[in-house]
Amino acid sequence: ELVFASEMNMSPQNEMVAGVKSALMAGRVWQYDHTRFMDNMTMVAVFDNIENPDQYSVGAFVGSECRGEGIIVDGIAYITVHCDAGEYVSFNLYNAWTGEYLPVKEGVRVQTRVGSIDAPVHLNAAAVDAIDEIAGDTENATESYDLSGRRVNAEQRGVSIRRMSDGSMRKVIVK
Repeated sequence: ELVFASEMNMSPQNEMVAGVKSALMAGRVWQYDHTRFMDNMTMVAVFDNIENPDQYSVGAFVGSECRGEGIIVDGIAYITVHCDAGEYVSFNLYNAWTGEYLPVKEGVRVQTRVGSIDAPVHLNAAAVDAIDEIAGDTENATESYDLSGRRVNAEQRGVSIRRMSDGSMRKVIVK
């Protein structure tokens, strides 16, 4: 008979810790496989135009593929991106309180390190509640979002927001 030693004896104190860790893992928004990439980019940033930034987490994307994530603590975002040199990284925010996704206007080319605690990179969430311009060009689109800021995989009828290959955002109408 094969008998395994228990990994840990549960007490009220470590039951609570295990429950918190389980809840955090179950609530993960950003899904990615970090084992496919040898390089990492670390980034320290602040978001200038969002209220209550600590309610958000950050997803890092190359094209439509999630490549990493970041947490925001005391208004400062700490982001790790699993990537290859020279790739263009875009970002999305997720508000854990409201469930809304917001695309970020700015993106960066992969470097070893971007920003620091003393000099963080300044980023801004893209506004998705007003139509400033309507475009029909989809040739250079890399990602699409609905009007709530959630990334969508398939073309949808109506107004949507597209991130173009140059990092700009456009609102488009799909008939």
